[in-house]
Parts: sequence; C-alpha cells; structure tokens
Amino acid sequence: MARALGGGGATVRTTAELRAALAEYVRAPRPTVIDVRITREVLSVPYRRIQYGEDV
Repeated sequence: MARALGGGGATVRTTAELRAALAEYVRAPRPTVIDVRITREVLSVPYRRIQYGEDV
C-alpha cells in the first residue's frame, strides 16, 4: 500500500541491511517504514523495568 502511494520500506535483520535502507532513504527521501527485526533475547526497556527493576 505504501509503495502504491509513493512511500518505501524495508525489513532489516543486520546492521548492514539497516545501513543500506538508511542510505536509500537519504538518497531519495520519501515516507519510509523500516521494520527492524531483532532477536527475542533482547529485552525492551519497559520490560526490564517491570520484570527486573532496571533503569537505563
């Protein structure tokens, strides 16, 4: 849908893919969604705060 309306997007799993997606955006700015897939072993800040009492 986004592409049909002139937008762009990418799904990235590595830092190299993220750099490429960002370079594409800088080269041709337009509304863009970058879906960054990370491992399930990385805990979000809110989860760490609730479960482990950690703060950043």
